[in-house]
Amino acid sequence: MVGTLPQTIFLRVPPRKSEELVDLVIDAAGKVREAKIVGAADRNMIAAAAVWKFIPAFRGRRAVACRTRLTVAPLR
Repeated sequence: MVGTLPQTIFLRVPPRKSEELVDLVIDAAGKVREAKIVGAADRNMIAAAAVWKFIPAFRGRRAVACRTRLTVAPLR
């Protein structure tokens, strides 16, 4: 079980018309190692996710890899 979840540092997304769910695998360095769009395969979103940066999840004082689901919504 992860003690703290990852926190976003840098998140640039292509223009959106609706909300999308993205399943991510974030490594112990805070880099996205895998990204999958839940429902549809949007290549622009997957490419954008490749450069997202996070403060990694921690278990105790140790950074660990984790899986998480992120909701990406359009700017209003």
